[in-house]
Amino acid sequence: MKKFLAKIGHFFQNCWKKVAGFFARITRKIRSTKVYTLVMMQLKDKWNISFKANKKASLFKLVGYLILFAAITAIVYLLMSMSATRLGIFIESRIPVNAMIPLIGVVLVFEFFSTLIGLTKALFFAKDNVVLITYPVKSHQLFLSKLIVYYIDALKKSLTLFIPIVFSFGIIYGYGFYFYLWVLFLDLLIVAVLVLFSGLLAIPAFFVMKFLSHYRIIQALFYLAILGLIIFLAIKLIGIIPTNINLISEYEKFSISLNSALYWFANTFNVLKAITFMFCGQRNGLTMNIFSTYSWAGFLIAIALIAILVLGNMFLSKPFYSKMIASNNSNRTSLGHKHKNHRHSRYFSVFNYEMLRIVRNEKFIVASIISVAMMPLITLIFNRVYNSIPTRQFGDQMIYVFNFFFIFIVTASHNVTASYIFSKDGPSWTVNKTIPANPQVSLTLRLVYNVIVSLAIIIPSSILFFKDYQGETFSVVFFILSLIVLTLIHLFMSASYDFSHSQNKDKADIGSEIINGHEAVSLGIGFLIGLAAVLVHVIFLITQSTNPGLRFFILVALALALVVYYFLKKVRVTYQEN
Repeated sequence: MKKFLAKIGHFFQNCWKKVAGFFARITRKIRSTKVYTLVMMQLKDKWNISFKANKKASLFKLVGYLILFAAITAIVYLLMSMSATRLGIFIESRIPVNAMIPLIGVVLVFEFFSTLIGLTKALFFAKDNVVLITYPVKSHQLFLSKLIVYYIDALKKSLTLFIPIVFSFGIIYGYGFYFYLWVLFLDLLIVAVLVLFSGLLAIPAFFVMKFLSHYRIIQALFYLAILGLIIFLAIKLIGIIPTNINLISEYEKFSISLNSALYWFANTFNVLKAITFMFCGQRNGLTMNIFSTYSWAGFLIAIALIAILVLGNMFLSKPFYSKMIASNNSNRTSLGHKHKNHRHSRYFSVFNYEMLRIVRNEKFIVASIISVAMMPLITLIFNRVYNSIPTRQFGDQMIYVFNFFFIFIVTASHNVTASYIFSKDGPSWTVNKTIPANPQVSLTLRLVYNVIVSLAIIIPSSILFFKDYQGETFSVVFFILSLIVLTLIHLFMSASYDFSHSQNKDKADIGSEIINGHEAVSLGIGFLIGLAAVLVHVIFLITQSTNPGLRFFILVALALALVVYYFLKKVRVTYQEN
């Protein structure tokens, strides 16, 4: 018996050795390929992968991402749970699968366009193309490495929105742990399909973006047309909202209409319905089945699409990609327009340089225009709904607090750029030390653009809010001043964090766009500041303090003085040490 068991153990041991040896050979072959080398080079430059060199910092970043993921999941779960239980706007006691179809559809459409634009820029307009094209690699190898790098980045982005939404649905229905593993596996396939499909469309998108970049007027008109369409639709939506909403008498009618609309949407957009059932499961009577025909059919279709799209990308990239990169970079060597140099004061020169660098960044300008144009409209829509519902004094006060929090969060989301305002200098950081100006002033001037955009967001939104505000406790002056002061606190804290944890030394001269944990830290700082502001306002309301707006403004002004003092002190000490 012992010999028999020994033979069985020896057999399984040999099988394990053969399997492990097979995977080891496959791994060695992958590591020896040029595509693997290209991918690791770009990942090192993009994300600064240095776990072995700095385990503590890498572990801190990982914990930060996990906290952010958990926070987003908790918020989405609470919203879903409240909409089904507290508000009762659905026929079912829990959020139905049909309600997930338009939600997942909107997220996937947003991810597709974001992937298409981002991948096109990474493939044809990235700075490291100038060096990568000189390596002894083929066009399809370089193209494939770019797709893999962007695929990893797209997976990281999906963890901040798409996965929390699906996980929240699973928590509500009490699914087992295997559901979450299944969702993560499916996400690998869906993101791969989006990236590979965007890779096929990136070539025609490249010519469109190149055309728009050469004709700035047409580009500006194009963006203005999109913005005008959004504003037009928002105004139409505002006009639809009735002037007097009676929730008690209209609640049942509203619930029936909403569920009918969800049923119509599910039957109209069958592809989105299939994707939603593949992720969330399908109802079978009174129970929910995670695995259904949609699950396995979607899995097989995704595998087939990935294989076809990989072949299509390799076929198209072989004859075109290297030539397109070369032609694009050769056009960048133009000398530009000649102009006469003007002498400015030392501080205005620093300010002028920073403003020119921002204006030439299309991403910053588009984000700023969208924030400035959309925030007042969103405020108008929300408050049109609030004003249509009869409320008491405490309800009016809570509307005030909600608007204050919402305007600040949107402003803080725009100002996350301050979290890498010094890191983006890269190796040219040392040049700042040669500027014959006080570093405390010159570095603070970098925040002026964010302050200007913040004012353009805060002031119109606040005026539109107070235009129809029915409460009498607060004033618009202290509302605006308090928002401005909190925004400055967020800006200085984000800039201070970047100054203390600058990644200048980690960025190569050919470095790609800085995408790191600083943005998550800045968003976290803004969210905590907003929650603290809400808490203080609620305390003032509960205690029925006199002049709560003035009291809050004095409190945040003292906090701003303290934050600015420590930021300037940190700059002064750093420059003295170096």
